[in-house]
Amino acid sequence: MPPSENLRVLQYELDVVASDVLDVVSRVGGWLFDMRMAGWNVGVAFAVAPTGPDDHRALRVLGLKTVELTELWPTATGGPGRGAERAALTAIAAERFENDPALRLRALDDAMRAGEIALWGRGCPGVLGGQLRRIEYRPSAAARAFKAHAMAAVGAHDTAHDTGSVAAETVYCGAETVRALGAALVNC
Repeated sequence: MPPSENLRVLQYELDVVASDVLDVVSRVGGWLFDMRMAGWNVGVAFAVAPTGPDDHRALRVLGLKTVELTELWPTATGGPGRGAERAALTAIAAERFENDPALRLRALDDAMRAGEIALWGRGCPGVLGGQLRRIEYRPSAAARAFKAHAMAAVGAHDTAHDTGSVAAETVYCGAETVRALGAALVNC
């Protein structure tokens, strides 16, 4: 029986906006790896595209693909996401969110439509006025191992992996995001 022309495919998309490879690997590499292993397509857009082979290797270790910022939020622009339903989450480095007004407006607009946004970094941006909840994510054992290899690829040292501790990664999420991802992935 041929597939129905009306068949809609649900795609899980995690759009990540980062400052640099080291920041994304060190702060949320375990979380992104676990999301990728759970079936999410994870695309990472950088302020300046990574050029070194070590940067690309670190991203590949975690199963992440580099995309242009213009490729994110495709359903809003009529891009590649057309014809499929998307469960989308946008994760943004707090530093980029605070320092890039155009990106901030786009992310807030997307969050108002989809209701799902997450940030990571030194703290939650004050402009969000306590709308996001601090989550301490504990990566899986596999994520910790792959993150350690990604950290080594960029020449950084993962002290949590060396000591055997389970280093939590801090992510700031709205209540809708926490509900959408479920306790198993968020590890609240």
